[in-house]
Amino acid sequence: MKATITFIMVVVITTSVPVLGQDKLVLDVNGKPLRIGDPYYIKPAYNFGDGVWLSFFRPSLETPCPQFAVLSGSPLISPREPVAFFTESSIISKQESGRFVYESTQLAFNFQRMEDFCPGQTGYWELGYRSDRTRGIVGTGQRNDGYDLFKIKKSRGGYLINHSDRDIRVREYHLGEEFINYLEVGNSGDLFVVEFVPVNERAWNRMASNQTQDT
Repeated sequence: MKATITFIMVVVITTSVPVLGQDKLVLDVNGKPLRIGDPYYIKPAYNFGDGVWLSFFRPSLETPCPQFAVLSGSPLISPREPVAFFTESSIISKQESGRFVYESTQLAFNFQRMEDFCPGQTGYWELGYRSDRTRGIVGTGQRNDGYDLFKIKKSRGGYLINHSDRDIRVREYHLGEEFINYLEVGNSGDLFVVEFVPVNERAWNRMASNQTQDT
């Protein structure tokens, strides 16, 4: 009888301990796993202040597209835009919606409302050169293979977005009295430590109203 009880206790203990090297889920601000195909707002975890969010910004009035990924504190210049994540297989098959995102998952990032502003563009993130020759993230994706793949990895206080083992950074540019921060792959600038907020969460609605009051 004692042997049987001991065996049961060992089974319970070993099944509750995570396997060494087990792939980790990427979590949103509510501690829930990110899902393939679901829309999220991406916001800085720290360093950029309240009311700053991820958006896209056209280079000029004469050249409204492509749209560069930026952080902006001005809802008039660049209101926050939702992003969804897809695997290559889910883009091709248009399936896998609802599956979880892991830190090892190769992902295509997609601005959900890009086509409203740039008809014919898919919103998938690519690396494109800006006028200063830095490699900024652009939501174009016009070609059949028009997207780059990224990973999300855990960092202190949030997550980092990684491309080919290089972390995405942000650099500040002034637009008159306003400013924006371009997302780019480079060696300079601040690390882009982020949190993921589900678009339909009530918690985000409360946060957004507070940020609007602050700005």
